[in-house]
Amino acid sequence: MEHEKEISSSGNDTLKRKAKSPSSANRTVYSGYQKAQRCSRGSHTAKTINSCGNPAFNFIKQTFLPKIGLNGLGKNGKFKITMEMNKEFKQSLSLFMEHYNVHFTHSKTGNIAFDWLVDFEKIKDSLGHSDDIKLNIIKTELGKVALESKVQYDTGTCLYYIPVVPLFRFLKDKRFLSSRPAVLVLLSACSYLFRFAGVPMYTAPGSYMSYEYDILTNWCEESDESESYRSDLRELKAILSIGEWMNQKFHNEKNLHFLKDRITKIKPVDEFDRYCLSVGQQTLWLYEHYPNEHIFRYAQDFPENPHDADDVSLMGQYISFIGTADGGIYDMLLDMVNNEFAENRTLQQPEIVKIFDGRSLSNRDFTYENAAFKLLEDVCVILNNY
Repeated sequence: MEHEKEISSSGNDTLKRKAKSPSSANRTVYSGYQKAQRCSRGSHTAKTINSCGNPAFNFIKQTFLPKIGLNGLGKNGKFKITMEMNKEFKQSLSLFMEHYNVHFTHSKTGNIAFDWLVDFEKIKDSLGHSDDIKLNIIKTELGKVALESKVQYDTGTCLYYIPVVPLFRFLKDKRFLSSRPAVLVLLSACSYLFRFAGVPMYTAPGSYMSYEYDILTNWCEESDESESYRSDLRELKAILSIGEWMNQKFHNEKNLHFLKDRITKIKPVDEFDRYCLSVGQQTLWLYEHYPNEHIFRYAQDFPENPHDADDVSLMGQYISFIGTADGGIYDMLLDMVNNEFAENRTLQQPEIVKIFDGRSLSNRDFTYENAAFKLLEDVCVILNNY
């Protein structure tokens, strides 16, 4: 018989954090299992939540719009289009057309800026779904003019907060002995999301949720001696203690090693068993097909300027394990989070960026994201309703 073997986690990078006062909610929290509304998924571009500023990425030296008279493309602009730049643009355009399998004749009017604009519009018309693919003409770090495509994964407006206290109760409550295989499969799913998908734990130092819980703890400790605050403090201590215990459970290798065996032991007799079976099958597929991928793999890059980054709600802020999704502590936590998100203009989402400058383009898509966010949703809903 194989024994448990604990492994260590590399931890999560420190996220930007700001203390806020409560305000109204502006993101969805799952409630009601059968009626829970799914977040839209797929390759469709997320609706814009931002931004007056120009996008920038570490590898881009310059970005400009293909409109005559703007950003140096017109007669009076400071940016002059040379014949070499035009050659680079045409080469990039040919690579782009080959990659997306679109066909049209290049514009040759003699006015280079106008030709670029016409070809750019032809690209969008040929694609037929310009809302899905955002196009730019950029100057790369190598100084070459090239076309760039960006496709975002729409995470919707959902808080993917997975409460661990309900799972703790499932593991401890004798009423769930008859559903023990289903509970263990649910544990395996959470272990996968923690160890492989990279969902941060609220007790992990440096995580966004750890900071939020620290704020709540300080509020309770510094408040008056009323019974309500003493009760909140007791609840917080219990939540943090359970989090540390569940953290050890999630680290356990056998949760994934014995996942397939746990799935076969489920004999569904009710809705809970059936949904846990579905979650187990989703987890097994992800574990077998994407053992080296995580949910933040395509997270958007943002400017290094900290003033610009302050307006961004990061993925690690709306994807996380939390203590519980009910009670006074959760209400205060949700108010704090929603207040911060309400002040931010931009939502970080997965994004695939391709630059057509002759370098190799990997075959990247959102197949993993489709499955991983579906699993996140289902686990959230189960743990919020049983």
